[in-house]
Amino acid sequence: MPRSDPCVPLNPRLPLRLGLVVLSGAFAITAAACTPRDSGEKSIKAEFDLSELWRAADRFRADHGREPSSLAELTSPSDGRPPYTDDRRDPWTGEPYRSRIDSKGRLEFYSLGSDMRPGGDSHRRDISTKSSETR
Repeated sequence: MPRSDPCVPLNPRLPLRLGLVVLSGAFAITAAACTPRDSGEKSIKAEFDLSELWRAADRFRADHGREPSSLAELTSPSDGRPPYTDDRRDPWTGEPYRSRIDSKGRLEFYSLGSDMRPGGDSHRRDISTKSSETR
């Protein structure tokens, strides 16, 4: 028997299902756009993060008159102040950035790059807050 009303969908749940498919596709596209996909994008993210960590350490130095002792001191200050920066992670490992004391006695944050070994060139090079000092 032919349908009498062409405006009524065959399945009343069809619009809901189509909406969910479109919505989940939009979430997938957003997630893909926000995640670094290759080493070039990861290098850019690491450079940005390390530059921000350098500025956060500068603000900490101005407030306390000393070097921060760790990344945790910038992200969760024990003196009740708001964080100097949010939790930033190495895009290659997902772990917090590494840190060490540089030759001037300052806390330096760094990433070993995509090869996870000291040295390297291009996307395999180490990236550190030292390169942010001149910015």
